Amino acid sequence: MRLIARLAVTVSLTLLALGFLSHQAWNLRTALAPVEAAGEPRRAPARQGRLPVVAVAQTQVTEFQGQITGFATAEALRRVELSLPEAGLIAAVAPELEDGTHLEAGEEILRLDPTAAERALADARLTLARAEAEMENVARRLAETAGTIAREREALALRQAELGRIDDLRSRGGGTEQQRDSVRLSLLSAEGALAGAEAERASLEAEARAAALDRDGAMQGVAAAETTLEGLRLSAPIAGTFRGQVPVRGARLTAGQGVGAVIDETRLTLSLLLSPTERARLGAGVGQTVDLTRFGDGRSFEARVTGQGLSGDETPQLVVTAAITAAPCACLLPGDRLAFAIEEPVLSDVAILPASAVDAEGRALLLGAGDRLEDVALEVLRRVGETVVIAAPSEPLTYVVTRTPRLGARLQIDPRGGSEDTAGAFAPSTAG
Repeated sequence: MRLIARLAVTVSLTLLALGFLSHQAWNLRTALAPVEAAGEPRRAPARQGRLPVVAVAQTQVTEFQGQITGFATAEALRRVELSLPEAGLIAAVAPELEDGTHLEAGEEILRLDPTAAERALADARLTLARAEAEMENVARRLAETAGTIAREREALALRQAELGRIDDLRSRGGGTEQQRDSVRLSLLSAEGALAGAEAERASLEAEARAAALDRDGAMQGVAAAETTLEGLRLSAPIAGTFRGQVPVRGARLTAGQGVGAVIDETRLTLSLLLSPTERARLGAGVGQTVDLTRFGDGRSFEARVTGQGLSGDETPQLVVTAAITAAPCACLLPGDRLAFAIEEPVLSDVAILPASAVDAEGRALLLGAGDRLEDVALEVLRRVGETVVIAAPSEPLTYVVTRTPRLGARLQIDPRGGSEDTAGAFAPSTAG
């Protein structure tokens, strides 16, 4: 009896399981039944409640204006680091100099002790004076030698003429050999004197060239000494604000040691690091307004896009540059962190869907005839946060608000559960 009871229970459970599976198979067949060609789908009112209830909405033609947002640091358009090319002791510091002092271009900041440089300049000038005096002496001797050469040439011409007369007398039987030898000796003496004078001139010309080189070297020495002396004076290269630690009189500076910077804090700029997609959406953008908000106090400022350039990092990146316009106060300083927002150009004739309705490939489930779903590719223009902007269709489309793995093409649904509440309820968003 016990065995029979167990068999009866087993058979009963098996029959119940088969009945349940048959019921589910009938429901699935009903959901996937083909739509009749002429008009309404074949569905029994008694089975309508068993269709999946899905929230849908309808597209609306609208406009969209997004924002490009990010963070940037205010930078000075002009900043000059201060240093001196010479080393030495600080002899004087501008009396009112402190961090934040406004300086005019050319205003003296500090001077190094000039004693050694002034002595070197005096020595260089003395050397130059000696070189110029030597040049004058050589020029005078050259002039004297030129006169000597001229006289020796005249004497040589006379001796040559006298020798010619003697030879003429001899040819006519007059004159003596002794007279001719005497004139010949005088001629040789004149030729030697002329050659000596010309050799002296050549030597003096060489001395003149050497003296000119000495003079040029002395002039360069004076210029170098003057440059060194001038290099002991540090002045503001531009009008701006001094930023840095104030030097102390008597301290020693090494050559090239930084002593702060002068910054033009009235002309600030930004480097906006945007993605290639954001740069494409911005377009040329020159003159575009950039809204700025400073961290900490929330104060607002404004900038204008000026173009594109390379960042000053070790690995330069293409950035959009913007110049900060006149601020409402002088409180915006280089180094301040700012949040920026740029309004994009308005997109017209678009529709906005929730991101949950469109997959990564830009496809959405649309409600077709007989309440069956169709998997359709949309023309996606922009993905912004939780929204997707598409080109507006020629006719309104009813779409599934949230795609799930359980929903797919040709599936028959019950859209009534969410159609009245969600159709057109998704408001356009302008968030960036």
